[in-house]
Amino acid sequence: MPHLSRPERFAAIDLGSNSFHLMIVERTQGRLKQVDKRSERVQLAAGMRDGELSPQAIERASACLERFALQLQGIDPRRRRAVGTSALRNATNAGVLIDRTQQLLSVPLEIISGREEARLIYAGAAFALADTHGRRLVIDIGGGSTELVIGEAREPRLLESLEMGCVTYTERYLADGKIDLDRLERIRRAALAELSPIRSAYLAHGWDEAVGTSGTLRTLAQIAGGQSGDGERLDHGAIKRVVDLLCASGSVEQLPFAGMKPERARVFPAGVAIVGALFDGLYLDSLRISQGALRDGVLLDLTGRGTQLDPRDSAVASFTRHFGGDQRHLDNVVATALRCFDQVRDDWTLDDQARAFLGWAAQLHEIGLLISHSRFHRHGAYMIENADLPGFSQLDQRLLALLVLGHRRGLSLKEAEERLDPERCHLHGRLVRLLRLAVVLNRTREDTPCLDFDLNASGERLSLTLQRPASALLVEDLRDERERQRAAGFEFDYRH
Repeated sequence: MPHLSRPERFAAIDLGSNSFHLMIVERTQGRLKQVDKRSERVQLAAGMRDGELSPQAIERASACLERFALQLQGIDPRRRRAVGTSALRNATNAGVLIDRTQQLLSVPLEIISGREEARLIYAGAAFALADTHGRRLVIDIGGGSTELVIGEAREPRLLESLEMGCVTYTERYLADGKIDLDRLERIRRAALAELSPIRSAYLAHGWDEAVGTSGTLRTLAQIAGGQSGDGERLDHGAIKRVVDLLCASGSVEQLPFAGMKPERARVFPAGVAIVGALFDGLYLDSLRISQGALRDGVLLDLTGRGTQLDPRDSAVASFTRHFGGDQRHLDNVVATALRCFDQVRDDWTLDDQARAFLGWAAQLHEIGLLISHSRFHRHGAYMIENADLPGFSQLDQRLLALLVLGHRRGLSLKEAEERLDPERCHLHGRLVRLLRLAVVLNRTREDTPCLDFDLNASGERLSLTLQRPASALLVEDLRDERERQRAAGFEFDYRH
């Protein structure tokens, strides 16, 4: 009998401001099949004071992560991805959960930007829906933020994340659990004010169909379906009927929705008011409900990494095209940097992910020239860390930025030590030395990359042997680089 390989398993963990989600899929012959799924309403954003997660929220989160860890057994940590959204973006003590996630799930917690969250939500929704012609507006109402994306097929065009969510608005307007029309109207007006800066651009762009993806919208559609409809679509009239029911109940404890769990009931009225504001502000008549969500987008990104579908490759290429540069020279530096990498990867036990980061940093290392030739490495680092780069987490962008920052002038690891965890800091120290060598070896900007050399690593010591006579300029540059690496505590020697 032919040997049947076991399907690859991947896991996505979404640490949202309201709910935590876990989804596990198997990939067989290029197709993804869901094999497990779990969601818990942790309400991470509840009780936040002065930008800090409450101790109670942290304990609820930790207990949930412990349960998730049991379901992750047997899945390679390299095939897991955990992302954090609004509450963790804003929390000054997010480091506590970052550490606990690493400890419990054996995977780094990536805090993603609002627009990256919007991109992943759109990817999940588009994957779940049949491909259609025309533009679609995708709306996701979370615990701490609301994402709005206009896209066509699988490609997002406009992405925004607004600072309004069912948990944060509950804390602000409905903390005592009482419900009346005046309070819901205050939420609606606050949501309209939040929507106001992007409203004109979205209306001008237009869409052919509106789609909702969040738990709030799905629950609202199910309730409205019980009143009239099928639960697969939501219209303006249904929202008004549910608002009337909310006001008639008078409090969260008296909601007339059988089977609704207390955690959902507490934040549901604020979510309904936000939905009403979006329908009013964007002139929506109805929207279609999709089961796709952020976790689906995370899985699509995770399974696409290292393939032609890796969105990070496209993001770096687009960023380079937009801000210009000598593409031939950039390609040469990339080729040299990757040759350096391939010659030392075994000695330094580096993986394909590290290789990708070195290639991206080499492609972006001159991006700051758009601003100024003076200190362009610092300009480039700032641009990379603060840009919206699809597929990259905030920590990913920080690593890229610090590689670009360190590619020229004096070599200092102080900023990396202050801003990266020990593992990433160690990786940065090795990759930045390879990037610096690639830049030095292509300083004269020849038509072809410098590839005729051997590079060896013994511990942290690097030895370079050139296979052709070196120009006086290259010898001088290599001598300078040797001194700069020595000043940073590294040994580097060369022969020519």
